[in-house]
Amino acid sequence: MLFNNATNTITLKPDSKVYAGRTYYFTIVVKEKNSDSVKYSFYATVRVEGDQNDPDSDQSYLIGDLDADGITQVNYTIEYVDDKGHGSIKFTSPIHMRWLEDNFHDFFNVYWRDTTYRKTKQNLTLLDFEPTIFSEDAMTINFTMKFSKPYRIGLLVKKSDRLHIDVKEDANYKGTYGLWLGDATTYELGVKTSKIRLEMIFDFDNEVMSTFRSVAKNMYWVLIAIILVQFVVLSIRGVGLLPVWVFIEYLQLVGFMPIYNFRLIPYLYDAFKPSLVAHMIIFDDTPFIEEMD
Repeated sequence: MLFNNATNTITLKPDSKVYAGRTYYFTIVVKEKNSDSVKYSFYATVRVEGDQNDPDSDQSYLIGDLDADGITQVNYTIEYVDDKGHGSIKFTSPIHMRWLEDNFHDFFNVYWRDTTYRKTKQNLTLLDFEPTIFSEDAMTINFTMKFSKPYRIGLLVKKSDRLHIDVKEDANYKGTYGLWLGDATTYELGVKTSKIRLEMIFDFDNEVMSTFRSVAKNMYWVLIAIILVQFVVLSIRGVGLLPVWVFIEYLQLVGFMPIYNFRLIPYLYDAFKPSLVAHMIIFDDTPFIEEMD
């Protein structure tokens, strides 16, 4: 796909018959040069002329990728990591899950790199990393992880904090009782490294984050009390309720400000959320309107 700056046109040039008859969907993002948040998305659809041609329609494959020497190549990837520190690893072929369960930390080296890695060249250790479920499909491992300072992760748009799960160089997994099901000489690992971008982590077991979460929860009631007191006092004095509505309006503007302009440290954003008190739906357990939880 080429972009001609002189004519402001995008040209798609398929280089294989495989693309014939297929429809592709693109998102073109135009971003402000000096901003991480000001950007506009334009959606495009391209249909390549011709009839669909599937070169693999007459072939069948074994699980994994079988090379010319009869070796089945097995790969693994980190499928996802969510904002609570849960994630999943998936292999492309069934493996010996019981062996991996017994030797997980001897087989894998787990670490993460922050946005300053290019300068520091330092691999960082996690506070805790624990596999939780070794799936019955013999391919998927779920895990949970904790960081010492989770509120510093995933804050930048242009730079990424990344989780790495690599096979240790001295890992011994090719024996009779090892990673593979069946003859170990007919399998090999295609990749020995995997990484994924870390988004913001909301670990409210962390002392700092839980403290600010508690402050934020209490601030809801403080703001509600201020609004009610204003309402009562202004009603008694008979000067009108305009100050109350102006106060609520400004609270909501303040509450939405970090959403529209920049990414905040998670617990700091939590401190802004009480400003949305008029909505009454930001609580973990919503008062009065339980269906909004």
